[in-house]
Amino acid sequence: MGVAELIEKVYPQGAIGTYLVEQLLEHNARSRPDMEFRSLGDSPCIGLIMDPACGRYSTRPAPTFDDQMRYVHSGQHRDICVYEDVNTRFIHEDLFAKLAQFMRHGSRAR
Repeated sequence: MGVAELIEKVYPQGAIGTYLVEQLLEHNARSRPDMEFRSLGDSPCIGLIMDPACGRYSTRPAPTFDDQMRYVHSGQHRDICVYEDVNTRFIHEDLFAKLAQFMRHGSRAR
């Protein structure tokens, strides 16, 4: 997500929005001052918890691990979903909407 989008959509959302953006800008200034974007951590995991259909996936047998912690693909275990693509726009827009609702309604936002 671009820094400009965070400033426009998150920063105006009261003390919490200001805090979130300023923390991110301070982190960027220390680690990568030339960076104009930021990955927001585990947001794909959050999106998939909210809606497992917000990504494109295939099913494959779950691997196991050997003594060296390498994957072993025996094909003998249950199928798991392996996501190739996740709709991060859905996740980010949900964050923006929840911050705005919180500003309007406080912790009573639904």
